[in-house]
Amino acid sequence: MKKLTLIILLFSWFFGQAQFTLTNHETGQQINDGDVITINTNNFTTHVIATNTDTQNIYLAIDVLNVTNTNGTEMEFCFGIAGMGSCHFKMNIGDHYSSGGSIEPGASTQNTDIDFTHHDGTAHDNDGNPLNFPSYPKDYVIKIYASYSNDGSQVGNAITFTYRYDPNANGINSLDKEQIQFFVSGKSIKISTEKSLSFHIYDLTGKEVFSEQILSGNHQISLNDLHKGIYIAEFNTGNKKIYRKFIMK
Repeated sequence: MKKLTLIILLFSWFFGQAQFTLTNHETGQQINDGDVITINTNNFTTHVIATNTDTQNIYLAIDVLNVTNTNGTEMEFCFGIAGMGSCHFKMNIGDHYSSGGSIEPGASTQNTDIDFTHHDGTAHDNDGNPLNFPSYPKDYVIKIYASYSNDGSQVGNAITFTYRYDPNANGINSLDKEQIQFFVSGKSIKISTEKSLSFHIYDLTGKEVFSEQILSGNHQISLNDLHKGIYIAEFNTGNKKIYRKFIMK
């Protein structure tokens, strides 16, 4: 009887531990608990792929455990599964985000958003006034865990890693290969690109305020309808999204 009880307990424990893996899309390396992902290129977007290795659907959640040498307004990240997420333009200690949709067994989030981008030098206060945080590295300690319901309790082990921006560190990431140049001039934006792409602008609440399809070449886009403030530009080349924060004066 004791042996049977032990088997039942082990069975319940095994199937009560949500299992998933995280992979850095740019390097192809698995992200393990305690890892540090170091980025030395400003505005570089890191795509994280989550794979469900469990036997049932799982939901993911993010907790922000710590932020160092910045107030968090230099971070932009998108988090969502099956079209249920959104982009956020600040990362505070204690913030909690849920994925919305679930991941089926054996499936991954390769075609959805778990993206992190540090926009160095764009820190600001709640009124949009610029702030200066000159010290490096700028660290964000992020915990990702799984549950069996949206925003449910953690099941199984979490993966906690540090997303670090340090322009003085050795790194492999570069935006030069995208061949996209972007300049703000008065009430217009100049874009030079070697690829056709979709161009979007979001305000700090995540609301899309402008969208246009752009062919390769040089373009000047009028933005007379935009008010003064801080915005996020998104360049979507089809297989990659690049985000850049800018100020409309």
